[in-house]
Amino acid sequence: MKKIFLILIVILTFSMSFNVPSAFASSDNPLFVTITAESCHSCQKLKPVVENLENNFNGKVTFITLDITSRASIEEAKSKAQEYGIIDFFNKNKSTVPKVGILCPGGKVEKEFLGEIDQNIYESALNELLTDPVHLCSL
Repeated sequence: MKKIFLILIVILTFSMSFNVPSAFASSDNPLFVTITAESCHSCQKLKPVVENLENNFNGKVTFITLDITSRASIEEAKSKAQEYGIIDFFNKNKSTVPKVGILCPGGKVEKEFLGEIDQNIYESALNELLTDPVHLCSL
């Protein structure tokens, strides 16, 4: 009995040391990544567009916002980018706002936009990615 208890403790301790990604991070959904800052006027104009897109593509696309307003938010954004496997995209674009990327899980960039606030452009790009078998992220 003591051996079983000891084995269970070792297994639990060992399993807790692994960083398990969130369910969203392991999803096959395309990622709609926005790099933004509070002081950016265009970023503020983009917020309602992204909210509408989230409502329209709920469950089909994972929306991620990476805020670079402060040192603390940059660290949080970096951590989130690592979690989703998009750290290269973040590092390449963290000084350019508003930057939007449509990526496949794991970081493959399908489309990039800079300063665009036209919802139709984003909807078209997302619909193309979701309906074109050549561009399906899950393949």
